[in-house]
Amino acid sequence: MQADSSLDHLYARSLDGSEDRFHHRNGVFYPSGFALIALKEEKLQSAIDVLMEGGLPEGEITLLRPEQMHQITQQSQHDAGLLSRIVSAELKQMTVLEQLAGAGHHFLLVRSTDQTADLLHTVGARAGVSKGLLFRSLAVEELPVDKETIPGTSPFGVNEVIRTQDSDADMSGEHRP
Repeated sequence: MQADSSLDHLYARSLDGSEDRFHHRNGVFYPSGFALIALKEEKLQSAIDVLMEGGLPEGEITLLRPEQMHQITQQSQHDAGLLSRIVSAELKQMTVLEQLAGAGHHFLLVRSTDQTADLLHTVGARAGVSKGLLFRSLAVEELPVDKETIPGTSPFGVNEVIRTQDSDADMSGEHRP
């Protein structure tokens, strides 16, 4: 399926690291202050509609094609500093993103603010999101999704939950679709 041409203007033209949305920390892609949402191509318009209906300006949304995410993850694997290699949690997230890109997922990179936090939690459950990550200054937060399905083997180890699971995020209250 070819991406809807009406969305072409939202795709990143460059992955230039000088832009805050493509920031790296210790060599690894870490867009602090942004959410990264992985979803199948046919779900892109639905997710964008939910975000814009919630008041997010179109200028705060950047789309990434699978091959662009592949480039980002490969660069992160190559450029990772010693600390990133020792701790490795962020590199493991890059492996998950690479698996999703390999399965054809597209990605929404969305600026996150205090005003958009609830909206970002809602979009995961309402728009068929496969994986959602919120990059905070000091940690990466999992965004709730209806059902997480990650292709491939887990990079995290034997104690990780099954790769296809119902979200364990609290979806009660205003976050429920």
